[in-house]
Amino acid sequence: MFFAAMSSNGRIVAYYTVATRMLATPSVDPAIYVKDMVTGDVINVTASLGRMAPFQAPMMDLSADGSVLAFTWYTSDPSDPAVFNRALVYTVELRGIQPTAPTPVPGLSRVAVALLAAGVALGAWMGFRRDRRKRAQARMALA
Repeated sequence: MFFAAMSSNGRIVAYYTVATRMLATPSVDPAIYVKDMVTGDVINVTASLGRMAPFQAPMMDLSADGSVLAFTWYTSDPSDPAVFNRALVYTVELRGIQPTAPTPVPGLSRVAVALLAAGVALGAWMGFRRDRRKRAQARMALA
């Protein structure tokens, strides 16, 4: 087991593993599994997503009640360069033994990413100026 998430009441546990015998029918690919600790049911929520890119591991988080799992998945299919080796974010609703199919979360556009980066740079610059001004005031107070 590499990465895991647990609901706040401890009933639902989601984990990523490279183990192949988590279910009655062995899987050849690493996957994210969800286990209900009360019933003991284990399900593979990433079976429809295909193989994970090598040397990548997903991040995941469960809602407080364990009804929704959000996770990243790196596709290993080089035939689609738009998503090859990129972290795609999915959500799965966990209702009973059969979860919903993973739903992709829309990504940020290049413009949104550029605006976000500009905002971070501006904030860092303003923080630097503020700190420089405070240091100058402290030096003047000591003199």
